[in-house]
Amino acid sequence: MKYVASSSRQWKSGRGYVKAQLVTADTLRVPGTLVQVLKVQPKQVIPPHYHEHSTEVFYVLSGSGTMTIAGETVAMHPGDTVVCEPRELHAAENSSTEEWEYVFSRPTGKTATVCGYRRRLAGRAADSSQC
Repeated sequence: MKYVASSSRQWKSGRGYVKAQLVTADTLRVPGTLVQVLKVQPKQVIPPHYHEHSTEVFYVLSGSGTMTIAGETVAMHPGDTVVCEPRELHAAENSSTEEWEYVFSRPTGKTATVCGYRRRLAGRAADSSQC
């Protein structure tokens, strides 16, 4: 058994959100896997991006927001789950007045390479050697 106390989480800030690892690849003994919780503040956006090799799973704990994946926008509420496949451009937005909290998992066991939306707009290749 492996136990991770909530008090041991280290929160890191991003643009409009904070995140903390719940379980690491070392804990799972599968390189590249990851389970995190994200808290997106009201009126904040996580800009469009994609991952070259990683599938991602999002599960909403509280609040609400929208996920746009491969051009399709879905309203997300507590208990909802969405899966994002490798290379699918995705973004998130909390347009509400309350914090939106969800669990993010990368179960693929491959190292995630984040490629920016600007790279795609510029027409540059998106292979992992150029990300």
